[in-house]
Amino acid sequence: MVKRIHELESTGVEQKNICIVARTHKLLDNYIAGLQRAGIKSFEIKANKTDDRSLGGVRIATMHRVKGLEFDHVFAVAVNKKVLPFGTRADFEDDISLEEFRTGEKCLLYVALIRARKSACVTCYGGLSELIV
Repeated sequence: MVKRIHELESTGVEQKNICIVARTHKLLDNYIAGLQRAGIKSFEIKANKTDDRSLGGVRIATMHRVKGLEFDHVFAVAVNKKVLPFGTRADFEDDISLEEFRTGEKCLLYVALIRARKSACVTCYGGLSELIV
């Protein structure tokens, strides 16, 4: 992903027009640290705060937080088994509740991906989420 960010920058894309979205805050923290190690500035879009586009850096936010926002390029990261959907079969009392939850998780991923005006990329490590395959 770092390589792809650098490629986008080399074509004139500003970092503020790139957004990395993840399912959980813990994952965001890991990606922020990784971006820092790679020398890439990031700006976390937090709840109850606006995305100040005058500030530089790759945008990074949870899938819930990007609703209503748009970016030229979106990376949906860590779309892994056991991350998306975020929960296990044991968390639900019946098949209907489980299916409603899975549908909600699919919608959340869809909303995150359609924030992209020009490109969207889904990444994973380990096994890809069953919502994708």
